[in-house]
Amino acid sequence: MKYSVEKFKIDLGETPIENIFLNQYLQLATGNQLKVYLYGFKLAKDTSENADISDETIAKALDLTEAEVNEAWDFWLDQGIIKRYTDIDTHTDHTVFLSLRQLYLGITNPEPEESQKTYIPQNSKEIEEMFRDIEDIRDMELSRSEMERILEHLSTYHQTPELVAAAFNYCTANQNTKNNTNYVLQVLKNWKLDGIMTLEQWQEANSKKKSSRTKKKTYYRPENNEAQNNDIKNKATDVNSKIVDRFMQKFQEQEDNKQ
Repeated sequence: MKYSVEKFKIDLGETPIENIFLNQYLQLATGNQLKVYLYGFKLAKDTSENADISDETIAKALDLTEAEVNEAWDFWLDQGIIKRYTDIDTHTDHTVFLSLRQLYLGITNPEPEESQKTYIPQNSKEIEEMFRDIEDIRDMELSRSEMERILEHLSTYHQTPELVAAAFNYCTANQNTKNNTNYVLQVLKNWKLDGIMTLEQWQEANSKKKSSRTKKKTYYRPENNEAQNNDIKNKATDVNSKIVDRFMQKFQEQEDNKQ
């Protein structure tokens, strides 16, 4: 005989939110940012939820686009009250909601545990060089959250560190987007859709675009044959002279008949 208790078909639980969060972020954050944080926090507190919840699932639940969900997470990363990492062993993505009370008291260690360090693809020396190049391009240091987002992009989209640095350099042409990491990562995603994964592929695609712009269309132009043009003019003159002669001859005949 097995015994079981029927589970509630509706959620009658409660989700405690720290007053520090309410006092500090209700006016600071947008509606979408608050919805994403609170819904994610509720999922994190619900111990019965063991399923891996994707940003796509959150977007559907909140009637948002996946891009809006990603932008909201980027905001909370910048605020420093969540952290996101990929487990090295399982390559599982995690979002951790930090205790604001512990942050306020200086208790939380900002460094992740050894088992929770972000997965760095391939050669870590390449990553270090990439970060140095980006900081040189921007002429300012990258924040911790920006580094985490870049690493998350590398592990998700598998583009090379060289290409990421090239994207930051590419975006320096516009001062409004020069230091906007979110914009640069969106550019990289667009390149991914175009099949660009390496710096060499981007250079090749860029070279093709430039060559296609410089190609000039050729149109048919008749040869400038001076002798032929003169011949046409002479023939036209002869025809006009004959017409005038006939007209004068006919006019003279009419005058003679009158007499």
